[in-house]
Amino acid sequence: MEDIQVNERGQITIPKKMRDKANIYPKDWLRIKLNEKGELIIFKPRIFNDVEEMIMQELRNQGVPEAEFEERLQEKKKELARQLLEE
Repeated sequence: MEDIQVNERGQITIPKKMRDKANIYPKDWLRIKLNEKGELIIFKPRIFNDVEEMIMQELRNQGVPEAEFEERLQEKKKELARQLLEE
């Protein structure tokens, strides 16, 4: 844990050793949320989490039973990988 100060514009600086450990680089996007205790949580989203959530929502919209989600998720991820490699 590090103590940091908020500047006049509401900005903070993430200490270098924390950026290094979290693999945060210039121009990276971070997410910030407020939890139920009023604490700010800052994290670097993983693109695959977003992709998986989009696939899961698509499966829900298609009426796929949740018992089949894991198998269908893996199939969709393989399909996406093949498409990315073709481009």
